[in-house]
Amino acid sequence: MMPAELFGWLAQGCLSAALGALLARRLRPRLALPLTLAAGSLAFLPLPEIGSLAAWLHGVFGAPSMTLVQLALLTCLGRPLPPAPGPRTGAALLALGIGFHLAALGLGPVDPYGWGFQPLPLLAALLPLLVLLYLRRQGAWLGLLTGNLLAYTVGLYANLWNALLDPILVLILAFHLARRKSS
Repeated sequence: MMPAELFGWLAQGCLSAALGALLARRLRPRLALPLTLAAGSLAFLPLPEIGSLAAWLHGVFGAPSMTLVQLALLTCLGRPLPPAPGPRTGAALLALGIGFHLAALGLGPVDPYGWGFQPLPLLAALLPLLVLLYLRRQGAWLGLLTGNLLAYTVGLYANLWNALLDPILVLILAFHLARRKSS
């Protein structure tokens, strides 16, 4: 088994555990840790015809972005998540994420996904963002972005974009912004 494939399975198990943690904290806060461990373990339970839930999820969706994996790990560990982006920043990120995924599907004149295979310009574009996060003392987001770049560097992702964002992350952001707006 390739390290990237193993990582994908483990990442899907981590997402399952994070979902268990979120549900446990809502329903039975005192049982959060056992239910988190149970949800993560169940993802690797051998199932007929699909191998395991983690393997099936990896086969259907691929490896989630490192951003999502890191947020899931923080959730599993009961650690605070980085502060959510404000409404304007969140809307800009949502528009960027939707636009990126639509263009990557071929609905546009350019394919930004291809840029992730030759990431030098993309890395250069991320440099001002790293500096801005540092200057604004956004250590949690700086740490997440650093983790993404490290995961790409060690070969867990063939494309830098895959380490940075995925459709599930965009959906979570859309849900968060809609929930914030209705409050």
